[in-house]
Amino acid sequence: MEEPREEQQDHAEWQADPPKVQRPASPRLTVVEHVYHQLLDQSPTGSESCFDRELSSDEQPWLRTKMVGEAWDRVDLGWIDEPGMLTVSNSIVKRESTPTEDEKLQDASRSLLLRFGESPGSIEIRSGESCRFEPYDAIPIWVRCLSGETKMTVFCVPR
Repeated sequence: MEEPREEQQDHAEWQADPPKVQRPASPRLTVVEHVYHQLLDQSPTGSESCFDRELSSDEQPWLRTKMVGEAWDRVDLGWIDEPGMLTVSNSIVKRESTPTEDEKLQDASRSLLLRFGESPGSIEIRSGESCRFEPYDAIPIWVRCLSGETKMTVFCVPR
């Protein structure tokens, strides 16, 4: 079946001069977040945050996944000396079969705890959830799993 002449002509023009993708003038960070809370029989209430900003560095981001146990361990930020944004995800380890109720309870107990320097407080990242923040000082960030082992993914964007 032959294409109509107009479509053939448009396609030929596109091949001769493909559309240009505009690149940003400098490296950028873009964040789009939606958080919702819903009570029974009510509409959800939400918070949205969308922003982007220029970065001062053209370094590649650092992305690594590792297993974390119950002992405190320093979060590795790779080659990035000045983090501009850090996302830490607590992934549920995939199973080959449907988890039992006991396995679901075990998975739910595998929260990550983040601690900054020697501060006594921690941030909890529940199983299957993530946390995004921008470290202000270059203090060490420590992590551990509350119970057993869990898979952590770190995504670090340079400042």
